[in-house]
This record gives sequence, C-alpha cells and structure tokens, in this order.
Amino acid sequence: MNKLQKICLYTSVFLSAFLVFSIQPLIAQKLTPLLGGTPSVWNTLLMMFQGMLFLGYLYTGLFLKGIKPAAYKSYSLLLILSMALLIFPIQDIFAASPPDISHPNVWLLLNVSLFIGLPFILLSATAPFTQMLFSRNAQKTNSEPYWLYALGNIGSLLALISYPLLIQPLLDIETQFLLWKIAYVFFLITILCASFRPHLGGAMSSPQKNKFKNKDQEKSSIEQKLIWVLLAFCPSSLLHGVTTIITNDISSFPLLWIIPLSLYLITYILAFSGKLSGFKPQSISFLTILFLLPICILPLWLNPTENILVLCSHLAAFFVLSLFSHMCLYDKRPQVTNLGSFYICIAAGGFLGGLFNALIAPYIFDKIYEYPLTLIVSAFAIFWANKARATRTLNISGNEMVLTGIFAAITIFIAMKYPYDNIAQSNDITLLLCLSFVFVFFSFLRTNRTIFTTLCLTIALSFSGIALSSNIYLPDFRYIFSKAEQPYITRNFFGISKVVKRDLNEDITEYLYYNGFILHSAERYDKSKEKVIVNTGTYHTPIIENAANIGKPVASLGLGSGSDLCLAQGKNSIEFYEINQDVIDLAKNPQHLKSLSTCGNNYKIFKGDARLEIEKRPDEYYGGIISTATSSSTVPFHLMTKEAFSTYLNKLAPGGALSFLAPASYFDYTPLFEAYSHEFKMPVYEFDVFIGNKYKYQYFLFLKPPVNERALGESTRWKLLKPKNDKNILWRDGFYNIWSVIK
Repeated sequence: MNKLQKICLYTSVFLSAFLVFSIQPLIAQKLTPLLGGTPSVWNTLLMMFQGMLFLGYLYTGLFLKGIKPAAYKSYSLLLILSMALLIFPIQDIFAASPPDISHPNVWLLLNVSLFIGLPFILLSATAPFTQMLFSRNAQKTNSEPYWLYALGNIGSLLALISYPLLIQPLLDIETQFLLWKIAYVFFLITILCASFRPHLGGAMSSPQKNKFKNKDQEKSSIEQKLIWVLLAFCPSSLLHGVTTIITNDISSFPLLWIIPLSLYLITYILAFSGKLSGFKPQSISFLTILFLLPICILPLWLNPTENILVLCSHLAAFFVLSLFSHMCLYDKRPQVTNLGSFYICIAAGGFLGGLFNALIAPYIFDKIYEYPLTLIVSAFAIFWANKARATRTLNISGNEMVLTGIFAAITIFIAMKYPYDNIAQSNDITLLLCLSFVFVFFSFLRTNRTIFTTLCLTIALSFSGIALSSNIYLPDFRYIFSKAEQPYITRNFFGISKVVKRDLNEDITEYLYYNGFILHSAERYDKSKEKVIVNTGTYHTPIIENAANIGKPVASLGLGSGSDLCLAQGKNSIEFYEINQDVIDLAKNPQHLKSLSTCGNNYKIFKGDARLEIEKRPDEYYGGIISTATSSSTVPFHLMTKEAFSTYLNKLAPGGALSFLAPASYFDYTPLFEAYSHEFKMPVYEFDVFIGNKYKYQYFLFLKPPVNERALGESTRWKLLKPKNDKNILWRDGFYNIWSVIK
C-alpha cells in the first residue's frame, strides 16, 4: 500500500464515521415532527442504525474476510449502486408515504431503510473492512489496527458535536442532505482508491504467522463471544434508556439526542485507545457502585422531574458504566485473525440493546423499567468481566444471603412505614436518612463479591422511588404500601399514560391523568349527581365563550381527559387533536375518565399530529385554539416554531384567541413569544403558574385582530408582552434556538 492509498484509507475511515453519525440527527430531525415529536422516534431510528451497523459488520465478516477479488468487486459494485438511492430530495422521499400513526415503528423502519439502508450499511462496513486492509499491510510493523477504530469514533464525535452547533443552525435540511451526498461521493472515491491496488495487482498474500501480541491463537469460543455481546449490549441499552429519560423530561431535539450519544462514543474512544488498562478491578467495582448510588438516593430527596442534578446523575452513571463495559470489551479483544467476529459481536450487542429498548420493552413494560434493569445488568457484567483479574466468584455465601435478607427487610420495613397518605408528613426525614444510609452501607459492604453487591444495588434501585408521587421508570410504592387504588398505566410508542383514581369522600371521586412524568389534568366526579364538577374559572373558559360568540368551534390540541368539552357546557363544539390512541381510549372509557362520557356529544376527535391535522381545516375555521399538547413534562418543539404558529393563526378566525401552554422549569419562553408578537403583528399575553412549588408553566395568549379582550376573561394575571424585533430568536422548523430561552 503506497502513501496515497494510506491517506485514502485514513480519510475513508474518518469520513465514513462522520457520514454515519451526521445522517442520523438529520433524518431524525426530519421525521420527529411527523410523529408528534415523541422521543421514541429517535430511539427507533437509533436502533435501526445500530441494526444497519450490525449488517455492515456482518457483511464484512462473511464476504470480505478474505479480501478476494470477487468479494472486492461485489463491494465496489454495491458502493456505486448505492448512489442511485441518493438522487431524490429528502422531502420527496418521505412525502410519498404519509406517516402511519397506527404502526409508527413499521413506518419508520420501512421508509428509512429504503431511503438510506444500503449506503448506511456500506458506510458501516468501512471500519472493519479498512482494519482488515490495514492489518494485512502492517504485519511487518507489528502494529495493531484497533487505533483505526478510535479514529473512526473521533470522526463520529466530530459529526455529532458539529451538528447542533454548526450544521443545524446554519443550513436547512435540504442543504444538509445535499452536502451529505457530496461527501458520500468523496468517500466512495477514497475507499475505492485505498483498496484498489491489491486486487488489480493480484490478491494480497495470506497473512504470515501472526506476530501480534494477544491472548490466544485459537478461534474465539462461544462463551467469549457471548461476553463480547453482553458488554456491547449494556452500554447500548443504557444509551437508549438515558436518552428516553432526558428527552421525556426536557424535549426531543438534536442537542439532547447528541449529548448521550457523544458520551457513548467518548467511552469507546477512551477504552479502545488502550490508555486506561491500568485500572485495578477493585477501583472499577468501587466507581461503578459510587456512580450508581446517586440514582438510588437522589429520588428520595429530590423530585426527578425537571431537576438538572438528577439528570446529571443519570448521565454520569451512564458514562461510567459504558466506559467500564467498553474497557472490559477492549481488554478481551481477540487477535487480528478473529477481528471480524469481534466486530460482529460488538455490533450485534449494540443492535440487541437498541432492539430491546425500542421495540421489545414498550410492549412488555408499562414503564421504562428497561432502564433500571439494564443499570443492574451492566453492573453485574462489569463485575463478572473483571473476575479473571481478581479473586471474585459467581456464588453467594450463607452469610451474604443473611446480609441480603437483612438489607431487604430493613428496606421493606421503611417502605411500609413511609407516610404515603399523609401529605403533611411526606418526605419523612428520619426514614429517608435511614434508607440512604443502608443503601450506602450494604452496597459498599463487600465490593469484591459479584452476586452480593449486585443484589444490594438491585434492592437500593428498586426502592429508590418510595418518596415519589409519580415517575416513569421506578415502581409506584405509594400504591403498593398504602390504601390507594392501583393506577391504570398504559404505554406505547407515543408515551406513558396513567390514571389514578381516589375517593375524596362518599360522593366525590377524583381522576388524575398523568402524561409521562407530570399531572396533565384532574377531574372530580360527583357520583350522586352523575356528572363532572366543572371549574369554569380556568383560562380556557373565556376562550371557549368568545369562540361561541363569533359562531366558530374550538380546537383543543391534546385531548388529555377531554375536560374542555365540560367547559363548553354544550354552548360550543370542541374538536380535539390527539396522536396517541391510548389517550383516546382512556378518555372515552368512563371507568378511567369521565368528561367525554358525561359532558355531551358535541365533539370530534382527529387522530394524528396536531399540527399536521389542523392544516387540513379551512382557514379562519376556529374561533379559538387551545394547545395543551405535551409529551411527558414538555411541549414537542415542532409545535412551537414560526411555521407552526403561522398555521394556527391562519386557521383562527378574526377576533379569535389562541392559547398555548408550555412547561417552563428549564426554559423561559417569554423572549420567543415577544418575537412572535412582533412577527405576527398581534398582541400576545402571558402569565406564569407554579404548581406545588415544583412545576412552572407559562401560558401565552394570541388575540387575532380585530382584538376581542373578552378572551382574557376577568383574570388580572395576564401580562401584555412587549413585541421584540429579533429574527435570531424565532424558532424555525429547521432549528430551535434554545439558547434564547434557556434560563
């Protein structure tokens, strides 16, 4: 291999990785708004990309292993044919197949695979393929090819960092894709050049007796391969889990997709650099426990919803567990002759982790239980993988069984004594201090014992949610150890919905509807009168009454419990927009929620993304539009762009009102709506609401000229915003400028 071919080889490794990881957020950014902005879009796409990565590695291992002329020609032909799939503009590809919200996973996988499948698989095959080329040309130098893996990860990391900071803010999606295709052509040239000469000048000679320094010269055993798969599975599953937690708590947009994925890649780069091999097994065990304990203890003291410290603890634990898993993986790397099977196992483990989280777990768990489960499995895998380097066995002694029983008994006793039903005594400091202490004491008691330590961490993590009124990844002990009725929980692609029923007295029953982390709506039903108790003092009421006065229906974006129908009191029709079939089923079922079944039939439900569906209505059709659409504790950001509000206001009749609810614990959206006030030349009002000193919400109200202040009602809390002429603040479909609204 001459100097030019070496340059082409290194360039193709770097460029293929850059292209692989730059196309992922690009496609996700295009598709997320089509499916309601749910975090599941990114997780599903990430799983699919991991599957394509596995196919790329499998293709290399099965067909390119010998680097023979016939295999090389087939590879070259596929590279050239892949260009044919990239001639169409990105919007034409996805416009040809409208989103299928009944089977969103199938729609995503099918459309993206047809669009980018072959190019992505071939890009994925580049890493193992080029390392095989390198190893066959470096036998005399005794150098290992694993550093090329780190080079590829640097390209991947650069792509991820540059996307939210440079590419997305400066370029629209079409331009991004055009530049991606140009870079792909350049990649084709470099990879064909790097591998060209050996097959025109004769097949490369068979490798001599291997001079690489390695563990064994035999073919990898089944046990060894299973260990590789497990150590790759755990970080991948954690990646999906922690991303789901963060995007449910804040929102689903490129920066929050990229932070966990970048940390994931950094752990690969560090582990495969070989610089961390000096870590002692005892240190690895200690740090694993140390970074897991905050996830167990912080929920006892802090509400995990909209709490940056809790989110950072999740990211820290994810980083450390992924790093140690990848270090163990590197430590168990094979000789170069088994390179193909090694990378196939890594890719298989990554794909299985994504498959478990994205496609299996949502249908077998009603919460995100896959996340704590994988935390425990990851800790066990790290302990287990290090057992060969330390005195550590996979059994548990009688004394350890007794200690485990004592730990479980203490924890259960505290959980039973916790005052779930007495709000005034909630967060009992003495009980929580005791629980925190026993978590730490037993977890660190015998760190050199795999089974015992894993069991202690399992108990600690399982009982870490006893002080929480609601969460999306831990058991609800409030309903296990108290007299409260078990909640009804359902989960699908679009999120987790929960209904809690509790009797306030003999006649009044309260129904609480939770969307993910937060309480979305509350109904009080009078059993003696068989009707919902209507609170007409909400800010929705004057908007609905104003719409009735101008003879127009009301659009309600986000069904929730359907309480807007009760506020209308038969005076106006309500048209709900809801993408989640589970929410529709809950609202229609009188066993779970009461509004739709008791407040009349003057309503319609349009199933689909609210923004896409409302576009189908005639202009100036609605007298009022009320948006309470949320995904867990956030608003899908595609509903807040300039283009989105332009659509809403076009559908709003003159004199009508548009209200918009935005959870705002992380953000202050006031500058954004000040800019919208100037952009759309109409007054915008705002007021803030705090619920229980934990959650902050901002309400914004647009009054379309001719302005009718009746939509403000009698409330004096509305504050007129001062219009701001600043185009940089405006959110676009291609870029959400969150820096303008971060507190």
